[in-house]
Amino acid sequence: MNDALFDVKDRVVLLTGACGLIGMALAESLHARGARLILVDIPAADPDRMAARFEGALGHVCDVAKADQVAELVTHACQVFGRIDVLINNHQYKPKGFLEAQAETFPEELWDAILDVNLKGTFLTCR
Repeated sequence: MNDALFDVKDRVVLLTGACGLIGMALAESLHARGARLILVDIPAADPDRMAARFEGALGHVCDVAKADQVAELVTHACQVFGRIDVLINNHQYKPKGFLEAQAETFPEELWDAILDVNLKGTFLTCR
């Protein structure tokens, strides 16, 4: 793609939810266009292993619902790359059974956990 509006060559891109299907596709496309990647996900997803697929990429474990972990992520990213040019909030928490759940019996604790990641996590990374 040669459109200057979508030029990410040498841009530092922080991608949350990097190890999921959409995250992997985004990472591949961004890397192919010359972006410098910070691939962020939870420990079970192993973002370091994902980053190893892309020369110069940084993998980072982070629970985006935790302000201290997001602050550490930003600090680490800026230490390695000097800046963050682009943020892509691709993270989501959709627990098993979520789509089949009934509102009348949905556990409040699970609802809170979903909101913490999907909404609060987006707020914290944007902040």
